[in-house]
Amino acid sequence: MTGLGLVLAAAALACVGGAAIADVRKFEIPDAWSIVIAALFAGFAIAEWPLPSWWQHVAAGLLMFAVGVALFARGWLGGGDVKLLAACALWTGFDGLPWLIGGTTLSGAVLAVVVLAARRFATPEMRYPALQAGGPLPYAVAILGGASVYATVAV
Repeated sequence: MTGLGLVLAAAALACVGGAAIADVRKFEIPDAWSIVIAALFAGFAIAEWPLPSWWQHVAAGLLMFAVGVALFARGWLGGGDVKLLAACALWTGFDGLPWLIGGTTLSGAVLAVVVLAARRFATPEMRYPALQAGGPLPYAVAILGGASVYATVAV
């Protein structure tokens, strides 16, 4: 990986962090985060040209989007989470997809345990939605965990 490629990859991971912060604050992930992550991958593919498996990266992103839409339809993921996962899958390709999915799943489990424990100590005055019974989880935090796992393995 070239120096420019490394900078672009770090910027993409920072954008996943920005999306996670937005999700924690407002339970909404602006589309701009996913768009910038995808655009950074396009820049990475050009900087690292020839990227022999570029089509596998695109296919992994499309596959993750399709799976995410199915999860969204069941109410298990939000729309922003689906787009963020698809953008991250662009970076992993098929080779890194198990790391992204596994890291996200593990991070999501830890997030759920932490939130469930916090709910036990929450008082009625605490209005943060995740602390309410049946409240949402800021799942972009888990996606950041998965992206970080992949980044650790990929470097």
